[in-house]
Amino acid sequence: MKILLHNMLRCKKDSCKTGGYPLTIVQADEVEESETQGTAKGLAKTLETRVDWPVLVAVARQFGWAELPEEFDEQRLQEEEFVQAVYGVLYRKVIEGKLK
Repeated sequence: MKILLHNMLRCKKDSCKTGGYPLTIVQADEVEESETQGTAKGLAKTLETRVDWPVLVAVARQFGWAELPEEFDEQRLQEEEFVQAVYGVLYRKVIEGKLK
């Protein structure tokens, strides 16, 4: 499962305590890093329409994948290193793990 997909998943059960979002990755035993290279324009559109930034930051920090800022600043899209770091998290795949 790509982290981009995780960012959108919700639990539909009535018993979900957090309203079903976000699901928590409690274990990531096997992770495949992404070699996806992206553009600032593509990333801006993805972040605007699909990504909950605080959830992405929390997952990146939980597993030590990248140091992303608490608040998204559109000016950072000018920085190639930032763009590739965000792509690296969004398109990373958890091959084997557990959600809660």
